[in-house]
Amino acid sequence: MLLGVFTVAGLSHTRDIIRATWFTNTRNLTGLCEINPVFVIGRLPPSSPVFQENATFGDIVQLNVTESMNDGKTLAWFTFAALNFGGYTYIGKTDMDTFVYVRRLAEILSELPRRRLYMGEMVDFISCGSCKHCPRGWVYMAGQFYGLSSDIVSWIGAHASSLDPKGHEDLVTGSWLRGIKPGINYFRFTETTWVNPVKNSSVFWHLMNKRG
Repeated sequence: MLLGVFTVAGLSHTRDIIRATWFTNTRNLTGLCEINPVFVIGRLPPSSPVFQENATFGDIVQLNVTESMNDGKTLAWFTFAALNFGGYTYIGKTDMDTFVYVRRLAEILSELPRRRLYMGEMVDFISCGSCKHCPRGWVYMAGQFYGLSSDIVSWIGAHASSLDPKGHEDLVTGSWLRGIKPGINYFRFTETTWVNPVKNSSVFWHLMNKRG
């Protein structure tokens, strides 16, 4: 899995904490699904210190889109991944305030279907209300963490020009997938595979020491 951790330029300190905590657990996953996390950021000015940060760590993907949460960044990420990261079975999206239990995630992914898969924490009509993208009887995956099989990501990339990028990003992502026929496989994580929200650096370290 290529896992995009959505970030903004000013959060370099939090990125360093994430690199030092759950990012380190992506090593030594022998026999399991590989997890490769990268930070995903919007268009930067030429003077941004993020360029030097990326020169040091090499783990930041810059998208050619204005920085935002709900105005096209997610569509840009999946489109970019479809064009540039063709070797992955799954492409995911998570947030800076999510701590991922990497080994548990890798164990689960190793057992899942490789096509037509949409995974995460399922949200139903009652939870999301009567939003235009969330009709009765339909669900989507919450934005704190979700993933798609690569064939779905390729479909998003091929249809990007006709997909509505605006709105609550997780809900909108789910709305795109209603256009895929035949339908897709929904997988709800039933075990603790990540923790969200994590708003304090000490909590990242606590979770790392507790379970890793």
